[in-house]
Amino acid sequence: MALITCQDCGKEHSDQAVACPQCGRPSQTDLRVKTRETENAQKEAEKAKGCLYGCASLIGLIAILGVIGSLLPNSTTTDGSSATSGNITDIAWVPKGYTQYDNNIAYRFKNSGEISCGYRDSCWQMELVSKNGCSSLYVELTRLGPNNENVGYTNDTTSNLAPGQKAVLTFSSYDDDKTAQLSEINCR
Repeated sequence: MALITCQDCGKEHSDQAVACPQCGRPSQTDLRVKTRETENAQKEAEKAKGCLYGCASLIGLIAILGVIGSLLPNSTTTDGSSATSGNITDIAWVPKGYTQYDNNIAYRFKNSGEISCGYRDSCWQMELVSKNGCSSLYVELTRLGPNNENVGYTNDTTSNLAPGQKAVLTFSSYDDDKTAQLSEINCR
């Protein structure tokens, strides 16, 4: 314990005292502790504010990307990755395992074990269902070569598809094309 001199009244008191016993002025060590506590509280408040701004910015960015993603047309390949076209509002009618193309058409590529190519050596098959029916249904695939280059197209069509009725379309594979990408579905 040491004696210190009060800066207000000039009397000596213990450096352990919180305040001068003569005049009540807080001791310097007490002021430093209170100042440090205040600075620490301010730093914590700044951290919390920074986190709040950061979290709000991240949520805003995710929302913007979601809106942009919903506006972009997508494509699919025969590996079963999903695709949509247009603004989709009602999904309750879409069968399990199907990808919704628009508000009237949903589709799925058949797996190799489900496919019957008939007289062809190889092909792709797609099963489609229409919510409201199609008097004419046209589907086109872009054929992709071994280096993912566009090597042409293949298409199939059918007519008089009733609401809720499924259609199976078969697309020819040429020159051992292994991959195709959905280009267009047109239901009138």
